[in-house]
Amino acid sequence: MAIVIDDIGYKQSDRKLLELSGQLTYAVLPHTPLGYAYAKHASNNHRDVIIHLPMQANTHNELLGPGSFDSINVKTALSTNTVGGS
Repeated sequence: MAIVIDDIGYKQSDRKLLELSGQLTYAVLPHTPLGYAYAKHASNNHRDVIIHLPMQANTHNELLGPGSFDSINVKTALSTNTVGGS
C-alpha cells in the first residue's frame, strides 16, 4: 500500500506536506511554479516522487494545463516531462 500526496507544485502551502513523517510518495504536477523544487526536496529527503502527468479525457481537455499527455503531443509530453528531456 502507498500513501500518495497528490497535486503538489502550485502552492507555497504544499511545502508543509513535505515535512510530514512516514513513508509517503509525492505526486508532482509538471510545469508548476514550485514542482521542481518540491520534487528535489522530497527526493533529497529519501522520499518517493512520481510525476502527476495530466492525461487526455473525453471532455474538458482545455483544463489539462501545460505538459499534458494527449494524442496530439505524445512525443513532446514524454520528452519535456522527464528529467533530461529536451
